[in-house]
Amino acid sequence: GVGEPGPPPNTIDRVAAQCKAVPILSGLVAVFALYSFSAAAILGCSPVCPGRTTGKQTIKMDSKVRQSWEEFLDPDMLRPRLIRAAIYIAGYEALKDAIVDRIREFFTTGFGASGFKIDPKYKTDVLTRNKNVLLASLGWLEEMRVIDDADIEAFNRVKSCRNMLAHSLLPAIGSDGMPVNLEPCFHAMIALLRKIEVWWIKEVEIPTIDDFDGQEIDEGEIMPGRVISLQLLRDIALGDEENSRSYLDEFRKRIGDV
Repeated sequence: GVGEPGPPPNTIDRVAAQCKAVPILSGLVAVFALYSFSAAAILGCSPVCPGRTTGKQTIKMDSKVRQSWEEFLDPDMLRPRLIRAAIYIAGYEALKDAIVDRIREFFTTGFGASGFKIDPKYKTDVLTRNKNVLLASLGWLEEMRVIDDADIEAFNRVKSCRNMLAHSLLPAIGSDGMPVNLEPCFHAMIALLRKIEVWWIKEVEIPTIDDFDGQEIDEGEIMPGRVISLQLLRDIALGDEENSRSYLDEFRKRIGDV
């Protein structure tokens, strides 16, 4: 199990040698031996030993362990899990950028020989709130009434799910499966990202554009680029064949290739 000492130095070689007649099987059994002894937590299984039955190489395991391995080795299950994890982590990075970078850019006053010039108020108004720049930025956004306590709680759930995927990815794509709250956390992440981005667009960017002077802006019609990108990623990578190809087809139509 987890924390148990690994196999003797030549154990994996001996295991693989038993299957020399079938090179692919030999490699698979070697991998299985490695995982079962030194990384059993990936699939939640206990170390097991390969055995022989009437000249055929077999691996003795209970049904739960077998199911874990079949899920791990099945490309139809492994690929979507990896894609979901990748999109979620990418979405979290986009959210973090919207929280931290947007504020830093707001306090940027120019560019000099040493790089970007940051207004000293960025340190006094933002960074002094917390040693962690992400938490400090969330505090500034809350004071500006961009977000509220419920949004902070949602962010903590989103971050917790992200950390589980980033630090325990192998168990997630193995026997543990994806986090049960992955879908609600993803939707919460998109909602929070959109809320923050829309505020910056409506309250900071649009007022500097003369064409919008005197116009009433409907927040529902604002679609931030980061949100669009994540929706495209998800639809194209995880949608059915018709939906995932619809964007490319429409793009080609609009530029006259079809």
